[in-house]
Amino acid sequence: MIKKNSFIKQFQLWGVIILIMLGGSFVIFDVTASYYDFNHRATQMRTHYLTQQKQTFKREVDSVVNMINFEKMKSEELTRDKIKMRLYEAYAIARNIYQQNKSSNDEAEILRLINDALRPIRFDNGCGYYFATTLDGVELLFADKPQMEGLNLLNVRDAHGRYVIKDMIAIVKQSGEGFYEYYWSKPNVEGLHYKKISYVKRFESCNWFIGTGLYVDDVEGQIKKELLDRIASIRFGLNADGYIFVVAYDGTTLMNDT
Repeated sequence: MIKKNSFIKQFQLWGVIILIMLGGSFVIFDVTASYYDFNHRATQMRTHYLTQQKQTFKREVDSVVNMINFEKMKSEELTRDKIKMRLYEAYAIARNIYQQNKSSNDEAEILRLINDALRPIRFDNGCGYYFATTLDGVELLFADKPQMEGLNLLNVRDAHGRYVIKDMIAIVKQSGEGFYEYYWSKPNVEGLHYKKISYVKRFESCNWFIGTGLYVDDVEGQIKKELLDRIASIRFGLNADGYIFVVAYDGTTLMNDT
């Protein structure tokens, strides 16, 4: 009877031990499964987050690139519109002076009055100015280089060998007015290798034409500065801590808002 009771107690003890071991195994299995599930979920969340961040970065960079390309595409059109507007302003001034004085002054005096009115006008940081030339090539007004006035410039070429005055005369004779691109000197800057877009218009009453222009690199410089200022203000991300930086092909940092 005693042996039977001892056997039962041992059996119960082993049963308890087995149950504890089974319970422990389930706990270990559950903890292990939870751990791996947590790691898997964390990996998925991290991957998803990184994917979202990459998409955000790409979207922001693509947006800036599209903005730059759009502004670059529009820059020459805006430049041409600005040049044409400036030339029409000068033409209106010259036309008004002519109408006011044609009955009381000869052509030479009218030209002097027009020159006096247009010579001091500057725009775009002093690089924009007016010029006037007869249809046989004599320079009447050259605000940047007055020492050239009175000279025949038909044979003057730009840095690429173009006969600038001859080409302008051809434009006004054929169309009355129009744009012309060439490479020319810049006020107070050495060299003849600055691309310039000019607009010329024939002044029929006196058989000469008036012109003005802008230097492409000056216009691009202004647009670049405006773009960099706009890019510097761009922020994105949950805490608005994302920003865009701009680096030139030679490695020069153009803008880094940090």
